[in-house]
Amino acid sequence: MANILKKYHLPKKVTARVKRIKNNFLLAEFSELPGASTQAKDWQELDQNVNEIILAYFDVPPRYANKIFYKRCPLAKKKFTPKVTIISQKESFNLFVTPSFA
Repeated sequence: MANILKKYHLPKKVTARVKRIKNNFLLAEFSELPGASTQAKDWQELDQNVNEIILAYFDVPPRYANKIFYKRCPLAKKKFTPKVTIISQKESFNLFVTPSFA
């Protein structure tokens, strides 16, 4: 699966700036992916949307899209655990995601 990362130049880590917007929706914007953003009504939907926007941004074909999933992760260098890392307690915070394989 690492070949897919190389072939499509997929990043090993993506940072999303997440904030609450109108109607309590979550908005994720990606400084490393110019023009890319997504929104969702809850965290579960945001996880799915973040994955889809990253794969679409790098033109990953659908046949590979079900094999790669970007998950939330902490900043720590220890083993991966899918949870949110809050950088600040302001209105928005950074969300780090890394790829995992099915």
